[in-house]
Amino acid sequence: ARGRELGGEGLVGLNRSFLYAGARTVMSTLWSVADASTAEFQKLYYRHLKSGRAKTEAARLTQREFINGKVRIVPTEPAGEPPDLSHPYFWAGFVLNGQWR
Repeated sequence: ARGRELGGEGLVGLNRSFLYAGARTVMSTLWSVADASTAEFQKLYYRHLKSGRAKTEAARLTQREFINGKVRIVPTEPAGEPPDLSHPYFWAGFVLNGQWR
């Protein structure tokens, strides 16, 4: 969701390209995110969408599942501890742009 600012145009980045190309909504991140937790985020998000939730509600419900500790992933290191996915790093960077309803 980051981009460079152009006077009178606002932020110009990849989101804008997708929206100009016809995408109605783009979900992006505000920072670099971990692959495994992002895969879980997307699985839950699309599960909520499939159940009939609005995009914003699906994103909110997914974030709540992360916050409440309901999401777990397998540690990448054999003897490692699973990361605490309730930390905002894993869920707060996702944003919807465009028609977010």
